[in-house]
Amino acid sequence: MLSFPPTTYEKMSYVKAVLTRQTELPMPLVNLTCDFLPLDDDFDLAKFPLIFGRDGQIRNPRVRKMIREALISNVCELNIKRQIFLNLLSDTSGFYHAAFEHLLHEISQTGYQVNLDYVDLSHLELVRLPLMNMSLKYADFSDSLIHGVNFTHTDLNCAKFIDSELRLVNMAHVSLFGSTWDGAILIRVNLSGAQDLDLAGAQSINGVYVDDGCIPDRTTREYRLAISENDCLTESIQEKEEVRYCCVIL
Repeated sequence: MLSFPPTTYEKMSYVKAVLTRQTELPMPLVNLTCDFLPLDDDFDLAKFPLIFGRDGQIRNPRVRKMIREALISNVCELNIKRQIFLNLLSDTSGFYHAAFEHLLHEISQTGYQVNLDYVDLSHLELVRLPLMNMSLKYADFSDSLIHGVNFTHTDLNCAKFIDSELRLVNMAHVSLFGSTWDGAILIRVNLSGAQDLDLAGAQSINGVYVDDGCIPDRTTREYRLAISENDCLTESIQEKEEVRYCCVIL
């Protein structure tokens, strides 16, 4: 039985190659088999926005299908994945956000994972998006406003948050190895259980501006954490059983 990787669809050419090699089927039968597989490598369709009727129903389901495949593919062009978000953020009806959230839930329920590795999400206003349980390695959030976004259990290794502003963001149990925060502003961000947390370079945390000595040592992982606008103290993550994070848990 042909099985697909759990995190991505593959291009039809790959599927045909696997069928030919593993089953030794003649090419006419391979082509016939692929005609019945729910796969398509025409990711260009994913660049088009969803169209909704007055009842909120999607009028171009083929585009929706390709957006789904593009989001979980590791061969789709990165500019197409960025365009998916540009189309989403340009909608003001509310239908698009609801449909996008439903699509992400559908992907999760079927056992796949959204793959946004290396995607350029800079200079955007990302508001109230459910971006949990995704792969966002090396994603670029530079100069973006990130408000009310849920990143729970997402892989953000080597992601860039340069000059970004994060407000009311849930980053519980995320992986942040190698992430960069130069000039970032964090206000009420939940970092409970975050792995490899290093906020060196951040401009301010909960309204308290960070200077060179405020986050002194990334080896001992001691941070001066902003507890309130008028209180800033040093907590040692290694020495304390109960950690008080720099941001408020939502």
